[in-house]
Amino acid sequence: MAETGQTHDIDRIVGQRVRDLRLRRGWTQQDVVVRLRSYDISLHQTAIARLEAGRRAVGISEAVSLARVFGVSLNDLVTPRISIEAIKELEAEVKGLEERVAMLENERRMAIDHSRAISDQLRDAEALADRANQQWAMWMGTLAAARQQLAAARAESEALWGGMHEVEETGDLPQG
Repeated sequence: MAETGQTHDIDRIVGQRVRDLRLRRGWTQQDVVVRLRSYDISLHQTAIARLEAGRRAVGISEAVSLARVFGVSLNDLVTPRISIEAIKELEAEVKGLEERVAMLENERRMAIDHSRAISDQLRDAEALADRANQQWAMWMGTLAAARQQLAAARAESEALWGGMHEVEETGDLPQG
């Protein structure tokens, strides 16, 4: 393929994958060149170096031949692989998120327990208020009855002693 000087993400991905696959097999760039010739792809070692560096576009026939050389599918060749460092970073991020979730779960449980305690206290306060209302109503009834008895006693006393008060004031006995 003609070198254009421009590459796309897919070319960089293929370049990285070629380099990773080559190094895993312990091959040199020249070893890749030799193996590609069996698929009628004629590249120089510097073309492989530029491809691995992401500075050379990859043609479809080259990509298919590279996949065959490495014994992988074309999809495997064009799919980026996550580096060990990236995996470790993701694992650390997941661990941090799991710790945060565990902490939030603990806070959630504490809030639920606190809410239940408050609900229990509210029920107790409502029961206490109901008892106080019942006692208040009972005592108000008792007070009303006592006031009626007092009024009746005053009326009776007034009826009985009303004339006696006149005797004390006038000295005359009531007639009746």
